[in-house]
Amino acid sequence: QAFILGLIGILPGIAAGMGLAYLINLSTLKAIGHVVDFRFHPLLAGGGFVVAMLLVIFAAWSPATRATRGNAVEALRAT
Repeated sequence: QAFILGLIGILPGIAAGMGLAYLINLSTLKAIGHVVDFRFHPLLAGGGFVVAMLLVIFAAWSPATRATRGNAVEALRAT
């Protein structure tokens, strides 16, 4: 479940980040007088994806482990 939710947030986040970086890059002409070359590096985007997914899994690991060890009725009663 955490993996799917991570995908739902990470993939659009990477796309939005790349688009925003491109738009900021276009605005550098007015600020510094020349355009800075914008390059998309798939390895960098892939690395960001992997790191983000590892963080999602790490963050979900403890609550998921705790939920499997306890009594389901008690866990529902506590909420």
